[in-house]
Amino acid sequence: MNRVKKMMKAREAGSLLFLVLLILLVGLVNKDFWQPASLLNCLNDSVVFTLLAVGIAFVILTGEIDVSIGATLGMSAAVGATILRDGGSVVTAVLAAVFVGAVIGLVNG
Repeated sequence: MNRVKKMMKAREAGSLLFLVLLILLVGLVNKDFWQPASLLNCLNDSVVFTLLAVGIAFVILTGEIDVSIGATLGMSAAVGATILRDGGSVVTAVLAAVFVGAVIGLVNG
């Protein structure tokens, strides 16, 4: 019981409670939300943002701050999409996007 009280006092408890309420509200408004395919789509769509959050967590844990992560993601995605649009291969587009993101990260770091 003491552990539950500690958890409810933590700052993260408010965010967790909001997330649970949001999921329940969406489920009440749209019954199709609870279908396995819909839940799987939600998880698949959040993979990129989860990876970004894990990466920025390391920066924040070291006491630094980096607000350029969204711009770096956008630039990398634009480079990859431009290569694909112009007829390049998927491998080339992915490698170019990773390279651009790494270079921007090194310059910012």
